[in-house]
Amino acid sequence: MTTYDAAYAPGDWLAIAESGLWLIADLDPNDPLAAECWALAVGGAPLERLAALLRSAERPVSFAAACLESAGVGAIARGGAVAEIVGADGRTETVRDDAGGSPAARPAARFRLAGTRPATGDGRLPIVAGMVLAAELTAVLRTDAEMMPAPQTGTDPTPLAAWPPPAAPEPSPGITWPPPAPEPAPAATWPPPAPGPVTMWPPPDPAPVATWPQHEPAPVEAGTWPPAADAEDGDPTRYDAMFGFAAPAVAPVEEFPETVAVPVVRPEPEPAVGHTTMRPATPHEAPADDFIDVDSLGWLSTAAPPPMVVPPTVAPPPAPPALEPAPDELILTTVRGGRAAPVPGPLVDAVSCPAGHLDDPGARECRVCRAQIQPQSPTRVNRPPLGVLRLSTGDSIALDRNVVLGRAPGGPSGSGAGEPHYVKLPSPYHDISRRHVEIRLDGWSVVAVDLDSRNGTFVEQPGERAVELPRGGACRLRNGAVIGLTEDVSIRFEAAG
Repeated sequence: MTTYDAAYAPGDWLAIAESGLWLIADLDPNDPLAAECWALAVGGAPLERLAALLRSAERPVSFAAACLESAGVGAIARGGAVAEIVGADGRTETVRDDAGGSPAARPAARFRLAGTRPATGDGRLPIVAGMVLAAELTAVLRTDAEMMPAPQTGTDPTPLAAWPPPAAPEPSPGITWPPPAPEPAPAATWPPPAPGPVTMWPPPDPAPVATWPQHEPAPVEAGTWPPAADAEDGDPTRYDAMFGFAAPAVAPVEEFPETVAVPVVRPEPEPAVGHTTMRPATPHEAPADDFIDVDSLGWLSTAAPPPMVVPPTVAPPPAPPALEPAPDELILTTVRGGRAAPVPGPLVDAVSCPAGHLDDPGARECRVCRAQIQPQSPTRVNRPPLGVLRLSTGDSIALDRNVVLGRAPGGPSGSGAGEPHYVKLPSPYHDISRRHVEIRLDGWSVVAVDLDSRNGTFVEQPGERAVELPRGGACRLRNGAVIGLTEDVSIRFEAAG
């Protein structure tokens, strides 16, 4: 992968930088042709199409353009503009008016696009993406091997201290350090003391309880009743001795005569219609249950039983049709944000820095080049794209509107001027939520908003550590901020103006 650092010298020509394409042309920024060139650059058009647009202008336009390709850098020039390409071996190749030729890619380490008029200011200013007034554009190219840091020798680097530092724990009241030594265990004695008495279980039965009064009755001789009087108290019933009063008189028991059976005659019942009665033909002596009245036995009745009522059979309701799950393709993005045509921004008040970048009237420092903004009266303009999002997948999205990113953000079939960009990110293990994060344009600010993602959103501002946004939280992005969604998918914000 090739990266680059681009810069420009302030001047009078129009310069455009966007997604690995650079152009410097003798055009006025208010010329409609300048807006068409910007639209082609944002849309990722090839270098030949951009050159064909400039050649078709009513008046001759001098320009020089370069495009980053897999084989190197392709360049084209017309009129007084030149393109200088310096290879890795230090050789310089100058491209001038090609008279309609096609740009051929050349291995390059850096290049320079220059107009015919000198620079209007001193020094060079960095540019990532956008339109400025410049005299020349330069870029230095680097590959992954060149960007790999050399192994360090010697002592290990000092780790970065965490900021803010963690708060020191408050001491707990009543705790001393070092803790007091434990008390020594008592020394063992020998021989050990004799064990105490052993408690038996279950306990023995309690002693018998003596009865009161303790009195042994006199023996009773066989065949005598009532028993003989007690020699001690002289009373066979012992009431006087025990209770102090005479025993009550007991009435004699009468003897009943022998039981005689009495014949029982039961009246003959009237026969009932439809019933059968079973009984003897003549009255006789018998117990009360000598016959059975079948009137009380329903199972012997001759009457017809009532008809059986069978409940009607009700068919069960038909089962509802099973809902087929919607295919995943119906909720996937159909329009990529990086390919949508740019739309003019809303009318806003703006001031400009010495390099020509538009910014918020309340800003004191340019958000693109960090130059000081001098006091001036704001002007009413259409807000330009506030930058570009560069994905780790290689795509880039212009920030001319809001951007929704996720595994399946569910964008409509066509994005209008009021719709955000819907960008589908690769997530084979579904560690990225369907709608994970949204980049919103709030006036002149670019804000990252977590959309209640499952695995969180991490923002790393320039020169700071990565911080996880709270669920549903937001963070204002600075130029160069990196948004991490997973270990393999990240988004880099580059301001432009």
